[in-house]
Amino acid sequence: MNDNIFDRLMELLQSPGPVNWKLAAEVTGSLAGADATVVPGLVAEYEQLVHLAQLHIEPVASFPLQNPKLHVVERAGWAKDNLKSFAYLAEPLAAKLGGAAGEGAMEQVMAPLGPVILGMQVGAMVGFMSHRVLGQFDVGLPPLGADGLYLVAPNIEDFARDHQIDPPQARLWAALHEVAFNGVMSVSWIRPHLNSLIEDYFEGVEFDPSSLLSRFEGLDDPEELERLMADPGVISSIVSGPGQEEALGKIRAMTALVDGYADWMMQRVAPDLIPDAPRLAESINRRRAEPSQGEEFLARFAGLELKRLEYRLGAEFCRDVHERWGDEGLATLLGEPENLPTVPELQDPIGWAARVLVDRIGSE
Repeated sequence: MNDNIFDRLMELLQSPGPVNWKLAAEVTGSLAGADATVVPGLVAEYEQLVHLAQLHIEPVASFPLQNPKLHVVERAGWAKDNLKSFAYLAEPLAAKLGGAAGEGAMEQVMAPLGPVILGMQVGAMVGFMSHRVLGQFDVGLPPLGADGLYLVAPNIEDFARDHQIDPPQARLWAALHEVAFNGVMSVSWIRPHLNSLIEDYFEGVEFDPSSLLSRFEGLDDPEELERLMADPGVISSIVSGPGQEEALGKIRAMTALVDGYADWMMQRVAPDLIPDAPRLAESINRRRAEPSQGEEFLARFAGLELKRLEYRLGAEFCRDVHERWGDEGLATLLGEPENLPTVPELQDPIGWAARVLVDRIGSE
């Protein structure tokens, strides 16, 4: 953020809406770094890799692949395009926070403070994430606003170097996974249903605005104030709700299934295309077991604690469904929201089938 951010605080407070997106963009831009253009030769290589990925992913998918636009970007490009893609998290939270403030003195304080805090929170989250994500598949809770395929070129090169992987193989791996993940997310009901689950989660959220305000009392150091507003614990520490475990479980199950389905398709095609596929998979598992600052921020945002390695349960579940009930079973899995497995069913495909594939189970 610019050094004079607090000199301009009153100006920023005037940004309309439940989330101060102007402040969020400034925070994100500062953390993501200067914008730049990926060299044309690398863009051309990724275009070829994505085409190759589409040719190999489509035969193992239980749905038709789209042909979305490819964005090969630097960190700042990903951050700029995806900032408002997390509005589905921030804006319901803002509405709940505003409603909890009630009327009178508390409302007068929270009306300008809430949008600023959320702007700082979302801006910091996306800015930190931009230094780690390889594409849209690599986030946990996916961005829902930006269309197309995204490959973050410098992060993929860093990943290859850090794990001593041949860069062209890492690029192909990223292209395969982005195509696979985008395919699952393009199933007509997936995005609306995830958005609906998030809304249901926030319906049960309860806030204590006085607890929030107490954390700001006595602060007169601008740097300390900035640090506090960008701390994900500011929001998550005041979130409660007795029914949240059930609502969170539905989100966990869906994200595990979406990530796992894409990973399962990867497992089917990658070994024939990528010599180092086993080592790449191992490196990705290690990477997800050690989340970045941005991923931790997302995981803690509004108490949405997700378990990134549950995607492996999703992949194993898809593999079991395919082995037992073939392509028809997989097609049924993504047929409608009611067919999604619960968290317990991710480890019990027979139990899932007894609920969803009743006729087929009875004939076995």
